[in-house]
Amino acid sequence: MKKCKFIKKCKLIKNYKVIKNNKQKKIFSFNLQKLQRLL
Repeated sequence: MKKCKFIKKCKLIKNYKVIKNNKQKKIFSFNLQKLQRLL
């Protein structure tokens, strides 16, 4: 269970970095909200 959650977090953080690099602020902020909810 914990491992699964950790993997999901890692994937989210990777997506977060990709979007940050693309400078797509709308999607970036949306994923940031998602990330904060899951953390």
